[in-house]
Amino acid sequence: MNVTSRPRRTWVLITTALSLASCLAQPPASQTKQSDWCEISTPKAALVGDTVQVRVKRTGREGKVFLTCDLKTQDHEMIKWGGPPKPVEAGGEASWALQVLDVPNLKSAYALVIATRNETDDWQKAIAQASSAPIEIAGRSPLVDLTYKKSWLWVDASNDGKPLVSGDTWEVPVEYYLDPADHYQKTTLSIWGTGPWIDTPDGKYTKERGHIGYPGLGGRVDLTEPGRGRQVFKWTVPQDLELVRRSNRILLIATFRDAAGQQWPWEHRANTSFMRKRGFFEIETGVPGNLFAYDQPVRVGIRLKNVGAGASSDQTGQTSPTGQTGQTKTLRYTIHDTTGALVDKGEKEFAVQHAGQQVWIEPKLKRRGVFLLEVEVPGWEKRLTTVARIPDLKAITKGQPTRFGMTNHWEAPPAEVWAIAQRLGLSTCRRFTNWYRLNPGPGVYKLDDLATELDTAAKYGVTEWVCLVDPPPFAFPGKPEATSYRAFDFVEDAWRDFVKTATTRLKGKLYGWEWLNEITPGGCADPVGTYVNMCKIGTETAKAADSKIVTILAGGLYPRAFRNQVLTAGIGKYVDALPVHYQNGDGINEARQDLDAVGNKHVAVWEDESAKGVNAWGMPPLEELQNTTQCEWVLRQWTDELAAGCEKLTYFGGPGDAAGSWDYLLDDLSPRPVAATLAVLTSKLQGATPLGVFLLGEGGLFHLFERSGKPVLVAATYEQEGEPVSLNVGADKLTVTDYQGNETPLPAPGGAAQLRLSTLPVFVEGRDLDAMKAQVVPEIQVARVGSGTSANVTQSRRLTPRVSVLQGVAGKLSVRLRNLYDRTLSGSVTLALPLGWPTAKPLTFSLDKGKEEVRELSLPVPKSVEPKDYPLRLTFALQNSAARALPLVEKVAVVSVISPDMLGNLLPNGDFETPDAASTGPEGWAVNGTTRKWASSEGLGDGLGKHVFRFENSPDWEHCNRTIPLRGGQTYLYTAWVRNENMDAGSNMTQRLADGKEIRLYDTQVMRCGGNNPYWQVYSRRLGIHRSGSSQNFTR
Repeated sequence: MNVTSRPRRTWVLITTALSLASCLAQPPASQTKQSDWCEISTPKAALVGDTVQVRVKRTGREGKVFLTCDLKTQDHEMIKWGGPPKPVEAGGEASWALQVLDVPNLKSAYALVIATRNETDDWQKAIAQASSAPIEIAGRSPLVDLTYKKSWLWVDASNDGKPLVSGDTWEVPVEYYLDPADHYQKTTLSIWGTGPWIDTPDGKYTKERGHIGYPGLGGRVDLTEPGRGRQVFKWTVPQDLELVRRSNRILLIATFRDAAGQQWPWEHRANTSFMRKRGFFEIETGVPGNLFAYDQPVRVGIRLKNVGAGASSDQTGQTSPTGQTGQTKTLRYTIHDTTGALVDKGEKEFAVQHAGQQVWIEPKLKRRGVFLLEVEVPGWEKRLTTVARIPDLKAITKGQPTRFGMTNHWEAPPAEVWAIAQRLGLSTCRRFTNWYRLNPGPGVYKLDDLATELDTAAKYGVTEWVCLVDPPPFAFPGKPEATSYRAFDFVEDAWRDFVKTATTRLKGKLYGWEWLNEITPGGCADPVGTYVNMCKIGTETAKAADSKIVTILAGGLYPRAFRNQVLTAGIGKYVDALPVHYQNGDGINEARQDLDAVGNKHVAVWEDESAKGVNAWGMPPLEELQNTTQCEWVLRQWTDELAAGCEKLTYFGGPGDAAGSWDYLLDDLSPRPVAATLAVLTSKLQGATPLGVFLLGEGGLFHLFERSGKPVLVAATYEQEGEPVSLNVGADKLTVTDYQGNETPLPAPGGAAQLRLSTLPVFVEGRDLDAMKAQVVPEIQVARVGSGTSANVTQSRRLTPRVSVLQGVAGKLSVRLRNLYDRTLSGSVTLALPLGWPTAKPLTFSLDKGKEEVRELSLPVPKSVEPKDYPLRLTFALQNSAARALPLVEKVAVVSVISPDMLGNLLPNGDFETPDAASTGPEGWAVNGTTRKWASSEGLGDGLGKHVFRFENSPDWEHCNRTIPLRGGQTYLYTAWVRNENMDAGSNMTQRLADGKEIRLYDTQVMRCGGNNPYWQVYSRRLGIHRSGSSQNFTR
């Protein structure tokens, strides 16, 4: 848990230096104010920066009390907190040294003294209070009263639409308005630029997150008069970066600074990119993203540059003799596939003629997927790119929208990005947009570029919605501040005007609005009410301007408790979709359940940010090509979410990234392996209906879909070394398609296929649909675990279904039976119990078409059995009314027999009521009396015990933890009551396995409480312990 404090500024003007010195030469005049229970002595006057001595003497009331003393402004705003309470006996004294900080509108100050009976009582339980006489304050800086909310900036990084090239002169205009109310003496307009962002360092090739910088991108100008203006900054476009193939990203950040050199509390950002000037050729294909359809021959060329008389290959302007015309050069190339194998190589001679000349090669590629192409012209240079062979999604989808999409950040990408999305079957785009870029100042709108972008995307069948973040300064009711991932107080009229204007101007182009991103509790006094009101105003205004506009809850809003709070507050009336982030099927199910619980069945569940970040910066290209991490994420997570009914899935990438990170493209818009995976998945599952999920073997996981009357199975295993799994398929042969689209025929003699599964899922087709449906007719119903940000399917699906039963008590095992056929389905269920247990009677059933029911099987647990896990086997014999026998279906489960001592709270002294031997803290929990305290619960609300565990005064993360033994393979409920104010809070967990390994779960996977819960909240997490788990550490 973390405590943060915002530094305040202290100002002493030079003009007051002499009077300050004279004040120091003699003690300031003092004053004393008498109340009915104390007298308070303070100076009569003080300067900003002075330390005021406050003395309090008790003159009334019997017994010991606890006194706090704070320094307040004449408007009762806080100047300086006086620290924790001090005990003072009757007739005793206490003193405080409080510094006068420069705060807005400060004219005078007073000391506020509060008396409480107990040390942990807050001001609401005060038994007395008193205030000092006013203290006149001088020496203030006018800068403190500035709000910095009426001015604005807008950076134009477009270069008038012309490409930027290394060595070019570059002009960057900055429009601004400097309001008189924000200006004192001098305001400095500053701008600087930096390069690509490394978001996912791998610890080997790239060790830290951060920007790769460029030299020479910076400037400033002093503004002495307020008003509207335009400043043009001139630079030379820097040298390109060696690890960038084509697009060198630039982030520009413009700010204002006040007369003291302090940066204003907001900034303005813009993005662009430039190309290299040096070199002799660039690789191109003429095909968007180098994505070739299977039936399209792969053709790759180089385009010559810096050749001919007087040509220069670098930024020095010096002519290179190797680039002169008339020479004969040799182009050599090699091509590797995603297995690392060399699949083609060759060379071609050509005569150098002129800049712009193209030289083509036609490599022979039989496999599918992504390939690494290395082209070298000896004496010139070596260049790299990737190409891919993918399904023809435009033909497969017939141009119709899919449920899959991509993401764009901040600025309009080149048109090729949309053409690539179309080729991958991605028909929607989540477009991150700063509110301040579209509406920098009151009545100032910059919507033309976005309108053009929406038109361009639409030409390629891609519709965009805007995920809006970062308000402009004038939209804050108070002083602007960084909003981060939180709701914020806003000026309602400014919000309403923006939504109305933008929706009206973009009508017919814009698909929808997403109201903020990944917000958590905190950021304002009432985050629930404030955010619901923002959505209410935004949605009502947007739909009044465009009835077809779609409105979307902040994607990834968490924790779940916060989501349920806004749902309970009625936010479902103002959104059409609720998106989760980095989830699995359980996360989709939870969101659906939360919506249905408050009557919001009309709200769709989306996943609008999902990918796995993998670094490419500095990594050898062939190693990067063979990395399947991103591909496995898509095939596991997306398949699981689709099976759970997710209506829209959005990949977190699309515009290309030199560092790789989350994207499916590199900076030259060439594909990473996951691009081919996205295309293959779309080709197989677009329009498919999920039928169910089943397990086979040790760790085999199967997701079954139906598409156009045929089954599509997505299969993998959790066994790290892979495993063979036998599957009854009702056909004599199958086709197995890998993550890159390569197909392998697989014989199935007698209708049984032997699948060799790995952790990387494959598509299996060519089976009998009725035979496959039999696998998902029955489902053992148990509580599911494993949802949460970044939760993967392994955490939720690997656990064998289990039910806990108390020794000697008859338990029940619930089975859901679904008739997925167009005729009556009948059958029986046989339960094989452990040796020595009473025999269970078979259960028979009959279901009309389309019907389902839940049946319960009795589990007669003998009282004499040992508390441990016992395996169960259920056999389902199925037959439809056509008298056709379906394959026998076997499913395994576990009955976990528990003893009475395993009931109740397993966390010792979880209520903190039992004292330790010294009675200075709760037994089993470490306190230090400063940042971790055993505190009284008095004054903290009803329904509590006598004590709470309290964190405070911590400049960094602080925690308490406890490790307890837990039986592996079980599911446990972990709960905590939390109340926090201006302090982030959450919980981590560490599972310790029998072999000494650990599984660590962090707050986003366990509990994350946000920064402010001014009243008690209960947080819970269903936790599935690994089957070989031996103990669990809980850290709060």
